[in-house]
Amino acid sequence: MNRRLIVRAAAILLVLLLAICMYLIGRQHTILVDNKSVEGGPKALQEIEVAIDKQDSMELYPRDRDQYIVTGQSHTLHVKYTDSNWNEIDKVIKFKVPAKNDMYIISLPKLAQNPDAPQSEWLEVFISMAVQSDAGSEEPQVSEDPSAIL
Repeated sequence: MNRRLIVRAAAILLVLLLAICMYLIGRQHTILVDNKSVEGGPKALQEIEVAIDKQDSMELYPRDRDQYIVTGQSHTLHVKYTDSNWNEIDKVIKFKVPAKNDMYIISLPKLAQNPDAPQSEWLEVFISMAVQSDAGSEEPQVSEDPSAIL
């Protein structure tokens, strides 16, 4: 009886560990790549080519933002741009995203300013600033009075 209980507990623990592992491996994130000037910081790059993991590369110009849908926690960012001294920079950066949030944003001007900086300098959680209208949330008033139409 004691051995049977240990085997069942080990099987349940193994299934739970496998479920957690599969959650982390299969977790999808949206990563926005942003080439906008940072207020009080670096200016947008004239042209930058970006790719995450083995997805197609994108060319971004000033004030451009695009997105990649990625799966998992560990990713590879490949950037190619020309710096202010006309040097061609080709950089491959490995980074990890936490599992708790859905969307992250990479500031390419911050990354280009200091490519060796920790990822917390150029990778942030993206919080949407969508404006919600109160006018659409009101329910229409129904009136029994036919003269209310006029």
